[in-house]
Amino acid sequence: MRGASWVGLGHVVSQLCWFSSLLVLAAYVAPEAFGGVALAMVGLQVAWLVVGAGTRGSFVVTPVLGRAQVRRALIRNVGLGLLVAVGVALLPRGAVDTLAPGADPLVLRVLFASVVLYALAVVPLALLQKAMRFRQHALVHAMSAALASAGSVVAVVLGAGVWALVARQVAFQALLALLAWRWSRDLVPRPGTVGSPVRRGVAEGFAALALISFLALNVDSVVIAHIGDIEGVGLYALAFTIAFAPMTQVAWQVGKVLFPAAAHSEPVAVAGRGLKAVRLAGLLMWPAAPLAVLLVPVVVPAVLGQDWRGMVVPLQVLVVAGSVHAVIAILREFLLGRGVIGVSVRIEAVWLAGTTLALVPAVAWAGIEGAAVVHVASVVPLALAYARWGLPPLGLTAADVGRALRPAALVVMAEALGGAAMLVASRWVGLPDDAAWSLAALTAAAGAAAVLGTVARPVLLEGRAALRSARVPAGAR
Repeated sequence: MRGASWVGLGHVVSQLCWFSSLLVLAAYVAPEAFGGVALAMVGLQVAWLVVGAGTRGSFVVTPVLGRAQVRRALIRNVGLGLLVAVGVALLPRGAVDTLAPGADPLVLRVLFASVVLYALAVVPLALLQKAMRFRQHALVHAMSAALASAGSVVAVVLGAGVWALVARQVAFQALLALLAWRWSRDLVPRPGTVGSPVRRGVAEGFAALALISFLALNVDSVVIAHIGDIEGVGLYALAFTIAFAPMTQVAWQVGKVLFPAAAHSEPVAVAGRGLKAVRLAGLLMWPAAPLAVLLVPVVVPAVLGQDWRGMVVPLQVLVVAGSVHAVIAILREFLLGRGVIGVSVRIEAVWLAGTTLALVPAVAWAGIEGAAVVHVASVVPLALAYARWGLPPLGLTAADVGRALRPAALVVMAEALGGAAMLVASRWVGLPDDAAWSLAALTAAAGAAAVLGTVARPVLLEGRAALRSARVPAGAR
């Protein structure tokens, strides 16, 4: 909990800076240009996964790291980063258009050149996570995001346009590498230190899983770009970023603590900790989904303007999928921490194939709304697959997880019923749309508060007790 507190605090600070600057940049940059950068970022993040080469996962699950292992990982990461950067720089114009239709080729090349900076940060960040130095890990990300975001806002106000988005990304990667090495130098094994043998295929398994998961969550933007238009990519990209924030900005960040904690825990303790984490995650993240669905039609046009109204329906649909993915991601960290990698790789690979096959006709038929529906539909078999093959290695059953998520499900049910009833009633009496959606959101919030005060109270007390224990000095335990 102390680690989660640090990661949470650092991530809240960094993401407040990141998202606030994103909204400012979106107000200055046209959706077409925003979509071009968003599409280029899909390819860039694939490059990050390739360059990372499973270093983080293999470092954490290896009991003792040797100096030679760290050196080989650094050389491999930087070497792959250089290959990617040079390869993209040498691509002809036609290949660039295929990789990111509508994107500025120079923007694409500069973004991919920053892969080398990311490669330099992989090893020190992995060392900090393995040593469970989450305070330093959080500070690295928070400071990098804050400085890069501030610089990009200044740049766009001064007229940099789309290049402010590029500058934000490049500055963030440079600061990340610099600060990560600053706080991890003492963690590099001393000369002559011999590391524990690494199981064959561990790094490759982590790399494959990260790549598969990423592609499954981003293939929709590529399909939209080739079947739809670049403006649709911009609208969908921002909707997806917001809707999947519970997973990317909460579950993945808490997973930085849960993963090494599971790796260092006794098997008998993992099941209980996994259920507690799932129960708290569901209760913290699921109730936000109905409120978001009801508030999106009011908030999006008011904050971003009428040009972004096209993202309202996809965002409403995607928030449902994003909240479910967040809980699955929490559970998966415990599975990976126990070294069960192959199960997740197989499940995610099938999910990727199914999602891709479904997206093509869905986007052709219903555009970005169709892509959003595919994500909601595909999360159901994904959850069932993890229930069938992912829970047994942890000593859990689907019934165990169902009982853990029952309080969150009851809160969501109360919100949905109350909000839907108020929306129908408001429309029936002829209230304006904004007033109807706002009243429905208030009703849903009241329903959530009522349920949280009854069936969910024991879970909230459990979470409060855990947070209190996190404040106890380590030496007093």
